[in-house]
Amino acid sequence: MPATAVSKTATRHDVLSRMIDEELLVQHALDSGAAETSPEVRAALVRSAITRVNAEAAAAPIPDRELEDYSEHTAHCMRRQPASR
Repeated sequence: MPATAVSKTATRHDVLSRMIDEELLVQHALDSGAAETSPEVRAALVRSAITRVNAEAAAAPIPDRELEDYSEHTAHCMRRQPASR
């Protein structure tokens, strides 16, 4: 097997090993109740959830009709507000 093939195989094995270790640690944290009792763990979970939701929202396309409705609504609201001095 060429050196690059061995290197790729070793890298894949390392990545897979780290993924397994991470999953085992997550399962241990959940089983031990750390998600419910540790403020640090809860904060990390919240940050992760926010990041995921934001990424999903950013990736979702906005339909043209929804953009048009929003634009019309915003324009209507702006016309109704008196100018501030």
